[in-house]
Amino acid sequence: MENQVIKQIINLKKKKKKIVLCHGVFDLLHIGHVTYFEQAKKFGDILVVSITDDKYVNKGPLRPVYNINQRISLIKKLSIVDFVVKSNFQTAKEVIEKIGPNYYCKGPDYKNKFKYDENLRKEIYALRKSKGKFITVKHLKLSSSKLINKSNLDLKEDDLSKYLLKLRSKYNLSYMLAEIKKIKNLKSLVLGETIIDKYFFADAVGRSGKDPMMVFKLKNEKMFLGGSGYIANLSSSLGANTNHISHIGDKDSYVKFIKRNLSKKINSELLIKSNSPTILKLRYVDYYRNNKIIGFYNINEDPLNEMEERKYIKRIQKLKDSIDLIILADYGHGEISNQAIKNLQKINKKIYLNTQLNSFNYGSHNLRKFKKINTICINEGELRFELRDKKNNIALLVKKLRKTINCENIIITQGKYGATIFTKTKKYFCPAFDIKPLDTIGSGDTLFTVVSLCLASKINPELSLVFASISAALSTQNIGNDFNLNMQKFENYLKNVFIGNN
Repeated sequence: MENQVIKQIINLKKKKKKIVLCHGVFDLLHIGHVTYFEQAKKFGDILVVSITDDKYVNKGPLRPVYNINQRISLIKKLSIVDFVVKSNFQTAKEVIEKIGPNYYCKGPDYKNKFKYDENLRKEIYALRKSKGKFITVKHLKLSSSKLINKSNLDLKEDDLSKYLLKLRSKYNLSYMLAEIKKIKNLKSLVLGETIIDKYFFADAVGRSGKDPMMVFKLKNEKMFLGGSGYIANLSSSLGANTNHISHIGDKDSYVKFIKRNLSKKINSELLIKSNSPTILKLRYVDYYRNNKIIGFYNINEDPLNEMEERKYIKRIQKLKDSIDLIILADYGHGEISNQAIKNLQKINKKIYLNTQLNSFNYGSHNLRKFKKINTICINEGELRFELRDKKNNIALLVKKLRKTINCENIIITQGKYGATIFTKTKKYFCPAFDIKPLDTIGSGDTLFTVVSLCLASKINPELSLVFASISAALSTQNIGNDFNLNMQKFENYLKNVFIGNN
């Protein structure tokens, strides 16, 4: 936000001018927007329009069509608009806090959204602090997304554009919305290590005067629930009846934090691993660019002792007949023992597995301990490490893997290059939707969780991968695991991508 413009607006407010704020993306200006501004201006003297910067536009891949400078330039040409400001945030909350408008206006679509739109709630809470009033105005309902999709303005000469065009011709929106709702009928069990992710945001000061090292100034910190706790929250937020069994430490347990951040809808049992802390992953992050600088992990990688292992298996056995799937996240830190795997193999058709290669288990990572499962989701690098093959294409590698692991589906993720699901007879590729990620931490867990729930709900593999890739893209717009995927948010994204294709 331009400080000079903000100062002008604040000075006008001090002179008793009524400030009205409108906020949006305005990717394709249309008559509905103009009417919106006209209706809003009637409530005050000064109309301010804040426009979301490109990196925070969450309207689907290849959006915005027009960059922030183009959108600002166009809105400035409207005589009814007094000031235009750029919003470098996901919501209008920060703009509201800066200028304290007398009125914040949204269109008729927002009249009853307060209950389920978390961004709108944040904005209105900020507005109330400055004693402003929220108003929805009436205007002609038009959708920029619908106009863009119908005319294919968002499509460029690249793989994602071609893929979207194919999807829009193959599936309509109402069908896709009906399919994703099948998840609500599931009963899931989430297994794997519970992890605490802690971010320290730091600003580089310079080289130390005495030692050969860089000096950073801490700005703030934030803590997130990761690992199987994050996965359980995802499963529950999409409507699945979710159970969760995991171990925490007998020291530095963070038990209050974990319970506070786990959804109350989850049936969670936190078991104790002796002589251990709850896994804590500290990451120092550049305050301005969100680049990770260095990480410190507090982990006891020893396997569960015999008594802990028996208790763990007993809890799993108790639930195995009442669930539809087991979402098993093996982070390789000692939670999933060979004996536990042996017992899980007896219910192999329900197991959806993600096993991860990391700096701690490098050299001991082994997929072959899982002989028979329903679905496995792994990164291309992990697959190549497992098969000691750097050159051959992934289709050939998947064939090799099938010789050692009997499973229905193998999903290979390739980061920004997308993901492919291999069934026993077909393969489906989906390009990455997260073109401008803020932070990729948690995106792999998100894709794995959603694709598992979809496949277990009998959603076809192609759509399952699309839904999972969309969810992963949404998760990358947040720092760390500060992400809450709910059905409403998911449906809004789908509508933005496919609206007009009914």
